[in-house]
Amino acid sequence: LNDDGVVGARTLEEMNISAERRVQMILLNLDRMRKQGGKMEQRHLIVNIPSQEVKVIDAGKVVFYTKAIVGKIDRKTPILDSMIKLAKFNPEWNAPAKIASNDEVRRARADPSFLTDHGFHIYNLDGMEVEPESIDWHSGGPGNFPYRLVQQPGPENALGPVKLDFPNPESVYLHGTNQRELFARQDRYLSSGCMRMQQPVDMAPFLLADDPNWPRAHIDQVVESGKTTLVPLKTQMPVHVVYMTAWVDEDGVPQFRKDFYKYDDY
Repeated sequence: LNDDGVVGARTLEEMNISAERRVQMILLNLDRMRKQGGKMEQRHLIVNIPSQEVKVIDAGKVVFYTKAIVGKIDRKTPILDSMIKLAKFNPEWNAPAKIASNDEVRRARADPSFLTDHGFHIYNLDGMEVEPESIDWHSGGPGNFPYRLVQQPGPENALGPVKLDFPNPESVYLHGTNQRELFARQDRYLSSGCMRMQQPVDMAPFLLADDPNWPRAHIDQVVESGKTTLVPLKTQMPVHVVYMTAWVDEDGVPQFRKDFYKYDDY
């Protein structure tokens, strides 16, 4: 819980969970660990949805940690195992069709200059760029939006300075964000399924550690340039997105997290 000095609703909610329920949580998550443990490599990246955090684990030790933002209740982040193959600095953002026709159309209706102000280019189905003022935003929407929205790199870009790609059937990925203020929140179930990292640039050196062409100074230089740059990893990084609501941390302290997705089955 955030240190706010207030016995608020979330604090009371956690205090009122019985010891019996905590024991049930421990047993359930021990079973999850038994099933997942054999898949965990010596060095890997792990995203835990209930704790909303990303870690790099090396030889059983946490060598990198950052807060994360995960999927909303109605757009859940999927549990998965994959391999990070590519780091993309200063990525453009191809808005998924669902997000474009729902979220971005709604913003364009409220403010006709929104897309231009936030670095979006708009393309029709033939790949030709069109001007936002030529589109009737009030008639377009879900099921009727024959356009593709591409946001250019920059401070307004929804993916932030880094995107990490890995194959998965849900087409989700790890990336930064232009809304860093959201990491101050206690509960960060705010994305459309992808995982946003608070410190994506600090993560990059752990993925490119075995590539002499990419020391931290060069990474910072490329990010500062604003130029989109794709870097295939010399050694792919295993990534595991898990759902753990109870565990013991490196200091031996039991940790519990709220079951927002209602996956715990007692």
